[in-house]
Amino acid sequence: MNNEVVAFTKNTDRNHILNLLKTVGIIVLRDHGMSLEDYHNWQYDLGYHLPPDVWCSHKDYPLFWRVTNDKVDGHHEGLFGHSDIEWHSNILFTYDNQEIVSLWGHKIPENDCSPTTYSNSIPYFKNLDPEKKARYKKLYTEFHWDLEKAFYDKPFDVKNASLLLDEPMEQMKALSRKTWIGNSINISEENKNLYKQARYTFEGRYKLVPNHPLGAEGLFFPLTHICNITDEDNNAQTNAKEIFDEIKKDWLDCEDYMYTHEWQEGDIVIADQLTGLHRRDFGIPDGVVRELLRSTCWYKTEDRLHYSYSL
Repeated sequence: MNNEVVAFTKNTDRNHILNLLKTVGIIVLRDHGMSLEDYHNWQYDLGYHLPPDVWCSHKDYPLFWRVTNDKVDGHHEGLFGHSDIEWHSNILFTYDNQEIVSLWGHKIPENDCSPTTYSNSIPYFKNLDPEKKARYKKLYTEFHWDLEKAFYDKPFDVKNASLLLDEPMEQMKALSRKTWIGNSINISEENKNLYKQARYTFEGRYKLVPNHPLGAEGLFFPLTHICNITDEDNNAQTNAKEIFDEIKKDWLDCEDYMYTHEWQEGDIVIADQLTGLHRRDFGIPDGVVRELLRSTCWYKTEDRLHYSYSL
């Protein structure tokens, strides 16, 4: 098997990074030479970003959301404050959310015991036989935010995201309704008009194999929210649960396709969200402050093969 599951690099050239996102899907940068300010500016160059406007936005570098168990506004912990977190992609509430997620190791305690595990489906899909690839390209997953309908038996819990309180959850819902590439703060009016409006929804259908803007081939598999699998004509597959279980077992349960990142301060991990998932297996111990800085963005117009919907 050819399982290049992660790419390690010091090279911050954006074309190099984009090629690795297309071919591998997970990138680790260490000893890259960027300060936090450099990195904040570099993110503007990498992709299109929404205006930051949530409780956990960093005051000095507002593209970043603070993933921390520390109080970020005097009242609430940051995003994903302290608990373990199941496999997830950050594409939530809308089909057309940001396509790249990046994390910077900001405050990492000594002997940190809360690594982040990543899995990208690009190498898994590459190893499938041609008949199965062709079949998967014709399938859709149905998703729903009523997690009692989902196939998965360990549902995603919003309290682990520090969203249980009304104020953060309402902020996230409001932001999701604005989550469209055309609302990015660094997109031109000319480019904005190339894109269809985003689709805000709590239920719907995703292409199992996305029409990826860079041409990458993999699976979009929102594990905790899938409640059915259908064909192109919306006919439910009689073996939908078996398909779900097979993908989960052969990809997400297989350590050959996992990379677990042990954080050091200044580390950057960048991952494609259309083909991958990530999780945190262990929570943050009491009395320890840990902080990652999270940013998400869309691929830019000049890098895309198409401007249509990917899912």
